[in-house]
Amino acid sequence: MINVALSNLNKYNKGELVSEWVELPATIDEIEYAMEKIGIDEGYYKEYFISDYEASFEIDEHANIWKLNDLAHEMLSNEEIDYFLKDVHKWKNNIDYARYDNNFKHDFVQSLHFISIDYNLYTIADDFISEETAIEIIRQKIDDDASILEIYIFLNGIESSNPFCDFYKLNGYENLESISDDDIDDAISEIVPQIMEVFDYA
Repeated sequence: MINVALSNLNKYNKGELVSEWVELPATIDEIEYAMEKIGIDEGYYKEYFISDYEASFEIDEHANIWKLNDLAHEMLSNEEIDYFLKDVHKWKNNIDYARYDNNFKHDFVQSLHFISIDYNLYTIADDFISEETAIEIIRQKIDDDASILEIYIFLNGIESSNPFCDFYKLNGYENLESISDDDIDDAISEIVPQIMEVFDYA
Protein backbone atom coordinates (compact mmCIF):
# COMPACT_ATOMS: atom_id res chain seq x y z
CA MET A 1 0.00 0.00 0.00
CA ILE A 2 1.26 3.47 -0.92
CA ASN A 3 -0.52 6.66 0.12
CA VAL A 4 0.81 9.98 -1.15
CA ALA A 5 -0.20 13.57 -0.57
CA LEU A 6 -0.15 15.11 -4.03
CA SER A 7 0.49 18.85 -3.74
CA ASN A 8 0.55 21.87 -6.05
CA LEU A 9 4.17 23.05 -6.27
CA ASN A 10 3.54 26.52 -7.69
CA LYS A 11 0.95 27.35 -5.03
CA TYR A 12 3.28 25.99 -2.34
CA ASN A 13 6.03 28.33 -3.56
CA LYS A 14 3.56 31.17 -3.05
CA GLY A 15 2.90 30.10 0.53
CA GLU A 16 -0.19 27.96 0.07
CA LEU A 17 -0.18 24.18 0.62
CA VAL A 18 -2.92 22.56 -1.46
CA SER A 19 -2.89 18.76 -1.20
CA GLU A 20 -4.97 15.70 -1.95
CA TRP A 21 -4.24 12.21 -0.60
CA VAL A 22 -4.17 9.43 -3.20
CA GLU A 23 -4.06 5.72 -2.42
CA LEU A 24 -1.99 3.79 -4.95
CA PRO A 25 -2.50 1.86 -7.10
CA ALA A 26 -5.14 4.12 -8.57
CA THR A 27 -6.82 4.49 -11.95
CA ILE A 28 -5.75 7.18 -14.40
CA ASP A 29 -9.05 8.95 -13.74
CA GLU A 30 -8.47 8.91 -9.96
CA ILE A 31 -5.01 10.45 -10.29
CA GLU A 32 -6.18 13.04 -12.80
CA TYR A 33 -9.12 13.90 -10.51
CA ALA A 34 -6.71 14.41 -7.58
CA MET A 35 -4.57 16.69 -9.75
CA GLU A 36 -7.65 18.64 -10.76
CA LYS A 37 -8.65 19.07 -7.10
CA ILE A 38 -5.29 20.63 -6.23
CA GLY A 39 -5.41 22.89 -9.27
CA ILE A 40 -2.97 21.14 -11.58
CA ASP A 41 -3.72 21.98 -15.23
CA GLU A 42 -1.97 22.56 -18.53
CA GLY A 43 -1.52 26.23 -17.75
CA TYR A 44 0.51 27.89 -15.02
CA TYR A 45 -0.25 25.37 -12.29
CA LYS A 46 1.15 22.19 -13.82
CA GLU A 47 3.84 21.12 -11.36
CA TYR A 48 3.23 18.90 -8.34
CA PHE A 49 5.27 17.35 -5.54
CA ILE A 50 4.78 14.71 -2.85
CA SER A 51 4.37 16.66 0.40
CA ASP A 52 3.74 13.59 2.57
CA TYR A 53 3.40 9.83 2.20
CA GLU A 54 2.65 6.58 3.95
CA ALA A 55 4.80 3.72 2.68
CA SER A 56 7.36 1.21 3.86
CA PHE A 57 10.14 2.89 1.87
CA GLU A 58 11.44 6.39 1.24
CA ILE A 59 9.60 8.44 -1.39
CA ASP A 60 11.30 11.53 -2.79
CA GLU A 61 9.17 14.67 -2.87
CA HIS A 62 9.81 14.94 -6.60
CA ALA A 63 8.87 11.31 -7.33
CA ASN A 64 6.84 10.71 -10.47
CA ILE A 65 3.26 9.85 -9.51
CA TRP A 66 2.80 7.64 -12.57
CA LYS A 67 5.95 5.63 -11.84
CA LEU A 68 4.84 5.28 -8.22
CA ASN A 69 1.48 4.04 -9.45
CA ASP A 70 3.18 1.43 -11.67
CA LEU A 71 5.22 0.30 -8.65
CA ALA A 72 2.06 0.00 -6.55
CA HIS A 73 0.46 -2.17 -9.25
CA GLU A 74 3.54 -4.43 -9.31
CA MET A 75 3.55 -4.74 -5.54
CA LEU A 76 -0.12 -5.62 -5.55
CA SER A 77 0.44 -8.37 -8.11
CA ASN A 78 3.08 -9.92 -5.84
CA GLU A 79 1.09 -10.78 -2.71
CA GLU A 80 4.11 -12.01 -0.74
CA ILE A 81 5.95 -8.70 -1.17
CA ASP A 82 2.78 -6.65 -0.77
CA TYR A 83 1.93 -8.25 2.60
CA PHE A 84 5.53 -7.99 3.72
CA LEU A 85 5.77 -4.27 2.93
CA LYS A 86 2.46 -3.66 4.72
CA ASP A 87 3.99 -5.35 7.78
CA VAL A 88 7.09 -3.15 7.43
CA HIS A 89 4.76 -0.15 7.47
CA LYS A 90 3.06 -1.45 10.64
CA TRP A 91 6.41 -2.01 12.31
CA LYS A 92 7.77 1.42 11.41
CA ASN A 93 4.65 3.24 12.53
CA ASN A 94 3.80 1.08 15.56
CA ILE A 95 0.36 0.49 14.03
CA ASP A 96 -1.68 -1.61 16.46
CA TYR A 97 1.39 -1.55 18.73
CA ALA A 98 3.17 -3.94 16.34
CA ARG A 99 6.43 -3.66 18.25
CA TYR A 100 4.69 -4.89 21.39
CA ASP A 101 2.73 -7.72 19.79
CA ASN A 102 4.78 -10.89 20.23
CA ASN A 103 2.75 -12.85 17.67
CA PHE A 104 3.27 -10.13 15.08
CA LYS A 105 6.98 -9.97 15.85
CA HIS A 106 7.32 -13.72 15.45
CA ASP A 107 5.60 -13.74 12.05
CA PHE A 108 7.43 -10.61 10.92
CA VAL A 109 10.87 -12.00 11.74
CA GLN A 110 9.96 -15.15 9.80
CA SER A 111 8.96 -12.98 6.83
CA LEU A 112 12.22 -11.00 7.02
CA HIS A 113 14.17 -14.25 7.02
CA PHE A 114 12.26 -15.98 4.22
CA ILE A 115 11.95 -12.92 1.94
CA SER A 116 15.72 -12.43 2.07
CA ILE A 117 16.23 -16.07 1.08
CA ASP A 118 13.42 -16.28 -1.52
CA TYR A 119 14.65 -13.20 -3.39
CA ASN A 120 18.35 -13.85 -2.82
CA LEU A 121 18.75 -10.57 -0.92
CA TYR A 122 21.66 -10.36 1.48
CA THR A 123 20.58 -8.80 4.77
CA ILE A 124 21.11 -9.38 8.47
CA ALA A 125 17.89 -11.44 8.32
CA ASP A 126 19.83 -13.94 6.24
CA ASP A 127 21.83 -14.72 9.37
CA PHE A 128 18.87 -15.31 11.64
CA ILE A 129 18.98 -18.84 13.04
CA SER A 130 15.88 -20.97 13.38
CA GLU A 131 15.04 -22.69 16.66
CA GLU A 132 15.88 -26.06 15.09
CA THR A 133 19.40 -24.88 14.22
CA ALA A 134 19.75 -23.19 17.61
CA ILE A 135 18.95 -26.50 19.34
CA GLU A 136 21.73 -28.22 17.39
CA ILE A 137 24.19 -25.46 18.32
CA ILE A 138 23.22 -25.74 22.00
CA ARG A 139 23.46 -29.52 21.90
CA GLN A 140 27.05 -29.23 20.67
CA LYS A 141 27.92 -26.53 23.20
CA ILE A 142 26.65 -28.15 26.37
CA ASP A 143 26.58 -31.87 25.65
CA ASP A 144 25.78 -34.06 22.66
CA ASP A 145 23.59 -36.14 24.98
CA ALA A 146 21.76 -33.18 26.50
CA SER A 147 18.08 -33.73 27.09
CA ILE A 148 15.50 -31.60 25.30
CA LEU A 149 14.57 -30.17 28.72
CA GLU A 150 18.15 -28.98 29.31
CA ILE A 151 18.21 -27.46 25.84
CA TYR A 152 14.95 -25.57 26.36
CA ILE A 153 16.15 -24.30 29.74
CA PHE A 154 19.18 -22.96 27.86
CA LEU A 155 16.94 -21.42 25.19
CA ASN A 156 14.68 -19.83 27.79
CA GLY A 157 17.73 -18.18 29.30
CA ILE A 158 18.54 -16.64 25.91
CA GLU A 159 14.97 -15.55 25.31
CA SER A 160 14.42 -14.03 28.75
CA SER A 161 15.36 -10.53 27.54
CA ASN A 162 13.25 -10.64 24.38
CA PRO A 163 11.00 -13.71 24.25
CA PHE A 164 9.10 -13.20 21.02
CA CYS A 165 10.18 -15.57 18.30
CA ASP A 166 11.82 -18.83 17.30
CA PHE A 167 14.79 -17.13 15.67
CA TYR A 168 18.18 -16.28 17.13
CA LYS A 169 21.56 -14.95 16.04
CA LEU A 170 25.21 -15.69 16.72
CA ASN A 171 27.18 -12.83 18.22
CA GLY A 172 30.86 -12.09 17.65
CA TYR A 173 31.78 -14.73 20.23
CA GLU A 174 29.73 -17.38 18.40
CA ASN A 175 27.21 -17.41 21.25
CA LEU A 176 23.47 -17.45 20.65
CA GLU A 177 21.48 -14.30 21.37
CA SER A 178 17.83 -13.36 20.98
CA ILE A 179 16.93 -11.00 18.14
CA SER A 180 16.37 -7.42 19.26
CA ASP A 181 14.21 -4.64 17.85
CA ASP A 182 17.42 -3.01 16.60
CA ASP A 183 18.24 -6.18 14.63
CA ILE A 184 14.79 -6.00 13.02
CA ASP A 185 15.27 -2.30 12.20
CA ASP A 186 18.68 -3.05 10.65
CA ALA A 187 17.24 -5.88 8.56
CA ILE A 188 14.44 -3.62 7.28
CA SER A 189 16.88 -0.85 6.34
CA GLU A 190 18.84 -3.38 4.28
CA ILE A 191 16.03 -5.38 2.71
CA VAL A 192 13.54 -2.71 1.59
CA PRO A 193 15.94 -0.89 -0.81
CA GLN A 194 16.83 -4.25 -2.36
CA ILE A 195 13.13 -5.04 -2.84
CA MET A 196 12.75 -1.69 -4.59
CA GLU A 197 15.57 -2.73 -6.92
CA VAL A 198 13.67 -5.95 -7.69
CA PHE A 199 10.81 -3.68 -8.82
CA ASP A 200 13.27 -1.43 -10.70
CA TYR A 201 12.30 1.55 -8.59
CA ALA A 202 15.47 2.31 -6.62
